[in-house]
Amino acid sequence: VRNYEQADLNALLDKHWGTSRSSSAEIVKQTERYRALLTDAIAPKADLSKGRAVFAKTCGQCHTLYGVGGKVGPDITGSNRADLDYLLHNILDPNAEIPNDYRTWNLDTKDDRSISGVMARQDATTVTIVTPNESLTVARTDIARLKQSELSMMPEGLLQALPDEEVRNLIAYLRGKEQVPLP
Repeated sequence: VRNYEQADLNALLDKHWGTSRSSSAEIVKQTERYRALLTDAIAPKADLSKGRAVFAKTCGQCHTLYGVGGKVGPDITGSNRADLDYLLHNILDPNAEIPNDYRTWNLDTKDDRSISGVMARQDATTVTIVTPNESLTVARTDIARLKQSELSMMPEGLLQALPDEEVRNLIAYLRGKEQVPLP
């Protein structure tokens, strides 16, 4: 729908679904690098169990896969994980497409606490924000500022911080069809 380039339609998409934009030239370049690294010829060398361990330390605090993991980000068990382009796009450019349910909210309290997380619930009296570590319910009377960010909770640069072998193992695990034991 965004390809129609109609401001009114794009505004409705932003309001009801979330943000969406094209990836930068740098992200496209990174995608090509990782696509070459993760070709099907190299993939059989990957260790899915080691990939699960990388998932646990890198992704599992926020995402659930096969019933294990955090609840801040989407449960990726049923996502399009077998599609390498889908994975690379979502990992390398987490701010390109952000459903409203996963946009970051920044909450500052009147006693000078700052909380960043995903909005789980809000009503006339309270706001519940989920962070990678906890779920916090704050009375509206205690809130100094509440603002939705244009960013995802998922940080950029996750793959760049990993050695190539760990990237291969992680992506192979993510593309797998069933849970595997930890090493």
